[in-house]
Amino acid sequence: MQSIYLNISDRDEEHSRLPRWILSLNNKLAAHHPSTCHIILEWSTRTDGKWGGRANLNRTIPLDLSLEEIDDLIRKTSRLREEFPTECLGNEQVHTHGGNSPTRSNHDSVICRSISMVVGGSHQDTIYLRKDSPISDDTQSFEGGDEHYLLLPVGESFGRVLKWTYGDNFGLQLKVFEHDLELMNHHVISSGNPDPVKYLKRWIILNNIGPPINRLEGV
Repeated sequence: MQSIYLNISDRDEEHSRLPRWILSLNNKLAAHHPSTCHIILEWSTRTDGKWGGRANLNRTIPLDLSLEEIDDLIRKTSRLREEFPTECLGNEQVHTHGGNSPTRSNHDSVICRSISMVVGGSHQDTIYLRKDSPISDDTQSFEGGDEHYLLLPVGESFGRVLKWTYGDNFGLQLKVFEHDLELMNHHVISSGNPDPVKYLKRWIILNNIGPPINRLEGV
């Protein structure tokens, strides 16, 4: 059996504050080259969210998946073009403006995820899935406020919501003043909170007050 390398890449708008990510799966079939699975996150440090070589940071996070799990994901992904021929776009059906711009569908300019596969060291296939495709989008997403992004998994029976907080704004912090500093009849002023420790302490307090329904999924 040949070694297979699968790469799934996601890019959003150039001004998006959400990280870009690349999911890499490799079922290396050798004792000195074990199978691997990791996700690479890249994000901009510019205040306007735009991308640029010197303004980008990235981090590689290993994922603890067994060889069987990796093989299963690769096998299911390799069947996408056969099972969903109208949803899988080819190179001639997409375009990009180069640089840090995302890949888009020629038909309506919807942003696409790219999926490439290398088998035995040779490139086998690259397909593109629109981000609004029913086979690539298993969540209903919406922005909540200015400090986080919310994901509501479709079919979630327990009302589970994933909250993705921006790296430079962990919720709001309130300052209470005895005197009206701005002469606007405002004694409480809210501002962004850049300190993640304060943010996590607030969630710990909420879990202690009521049922512990909040959980940190990852950083």
